[in-house]
Amino acid sequence: MMKEVLHILYGTTPVGSLGYDRKKDEISLTYETAWQFSSDSFPVSLSLPLAKKAHPDESIRPFLQGLLPDNPAVIEAWGKRFQVSPIATGGRPRPACRGVFGTNPEDCR
Repeated sequence: MMKEVLHILYGTTPVGSLGYDRKKDEISLTYETAWQFSSDSFPVSLSLPLAKKAHPDESIRPFLQGLLPDNPAVIEAWGKRFQVSPIATGGRPRPACRGVFGTNPEDCR
């Protein structure tokens, strides 16, 4: 099974990773053990609690879709502009640090 992985960071601290199985079209979130049990950590979303190390597609996909605009034309334009799937991490997404979490330590300083 070939999975594409996007690492999630809080500053430079590893939080977890989003995995995308292109063949199954499934997304998953897996917390890093150190983040999961740290006294200073917090979940990516209240709907994705730290008590559970891995969250399957049916849990993570609604959260990710909630981050996107409601306008399908905007989502399609973003996908074309950045050459990525807006829901999955297909291709090479641009490094981002939006809000609290980021995907590239250099962008989260």
